[in-house]
This record gives sequence, structure tokens and C-alpha cells, in this order.
Amino acid sequence: AGPGVREAARAAGDWASFATAALALGCGEELLRATVAYVKQRTQFGVPVGSFQAVKHRLADTLIGLEFARPLLYGAAVELAGGTAGAGAAVAAAKAAAGEAGYA
Repeated sequence: AGPGVREAARAAGDWASFATAALALGCGEELLRATVAYVKQRTQFGVPVGSFQAVKHRLADTLIGLEFARPLLYGAAVELAGGTAGAGAAVAAAKAAAGEAGYA
């Protein structure tokens, strides 16, 4: 009752956001893997699409975004496991980074 309910709802929201961030990171990694496999086999003008510089740069940017999101997710996991008061900010940062990278 009272503040306990508010704290439980905040904690549940943090865990839900953390799970969303982890899912976005995992989906982004799998989508990147599948895309790399596809551009290696798809050809245009007689060469694989993956050999085009623009495609390489886009995939490299996506990989960098995913790699930068991973430590934020790990940090959020540590904050949540420790029950620290700043866990919400760490989870929000991880969710934002993983969501953007996964979307890319």
C-alpha cells in the first residue's frame, strides 16, 4: 500500500524497459547478421550488393551502434541487480541506444 506500490510499479517499469532494450539489441544483431548474409548473395551490375561502399558504410554504422549499446545494457543490468536509485537513468539510456541501433 502507498509508497510500496509506487516503488514496485517503478521497479516493474524499469525491468520492462530493460527487457525491451535487451530484445531490441538481440533483434538488431540478428537482423544485421541476416542483412550481411543477404548482401553477400544479392547481385547487381554483376557484383554482390555488399561490395558497394554505401552498403558497407550503412552496415558498419549499424554494427557500431549495436556495439555501443551493449555496454549500456550491461551497465543497466548491474544497476538493476544492485537496486541502486539511479537504475532508471541507466535503463533509459540503454533502451534509447539499443532501440535506435536495432532500428538502424
